[in-house]
Amino acid sequence: MVRAFIEAMLGPIGVQVLRFYEANSLSINLIVVSYGLVMVLSWTNLVNIRKRLIRAMVAQMRQKPHITPETAVKRVLREVEIPWEAVGRQMWFPLVARQMALWPRRITAETLQALLPAEELATQALEALAQEGREAPPEHPSVEE
Repeated sequence: MVRAFIEAMLGPIGVQVLRFYEANSLSINLIVVSYGLVMVLSWTNLVNIRKRLIRAMVAQMRQKPHITPETAVKRVLREVEIPWEAVGRQMWFPLVARQMALWPRRITAETLQALLPAEELATQALEALAQEGREAPPEHPSVEE
């Protein structure tokens, strides 16, 4: 009875689509789940690349004592190299995508530069450098016996 109601609501074309789906549901579902998995891996890949780029920038900033958390973003971009290629080659999954993107893109330096603006990375690296300074461990930890 429910089936007859659903078929009446779908109309003749909807019923044909429903029958096609029922006949090929395994293939269709496999494609949809595979696409979802690729997109989730692409999203997380971009997040991991962002974290690695920021860590690499902070490491370079630590080697330059004149760069402090108060340094201007443009100065940071002039003095710190962003290792687009090196970080891209380190990733095991070859695709990246933004959270709302419908299609993943292959990892290249140009793709990373388009998806991760250098100004945002520099700002986040300065924030990480400031956070690092606040959370510095004490030089002589106390040991209670």
